[in-house]
Amino acid sequence: MTVNIQRITGTSAKIAARLRNFVTAQSFLLPDHINFLDDEVAPVIRGMKGAWVDIFGYASRRSDANFNQRLSEQRIFSVKNRISEYANQVNFQFSVPLGESESGPDETTNANLLKN
Repeated sequence: MTVNIQRITGTSAKIAARLRNFVTAQSFLLPDHINFLDDEVAPVIRGMKGAWVDIFGYASRRSDANFNQRLSEQRIFSVKNRISEYANQVNFQFSVPLGESESGPDETTNANLLKN
């Protein structure tokens, strides 16, 4: 079974997760991504004064580095647009498009290196 949401633990964040398995070469959110953002992220943002969000965008090594950089930027944009619907003002402190710079060595997969 494919896991489209990977929860991240061991941080001081109220909620942290990696949205995974975007369609190759696409930036639209999957239904699982939308459900997670709407059901779990939205209540946290609505319940906090001065909520802030950090977003890191990734892409696999498929295609060339410039395309993958733009793709990670587009994926960040998709997530920001959804989250911006939850409150009048959300502070996006870090929006870092990483392209393929932290992807695994195998360009035939969409695997990203995981950091603990």
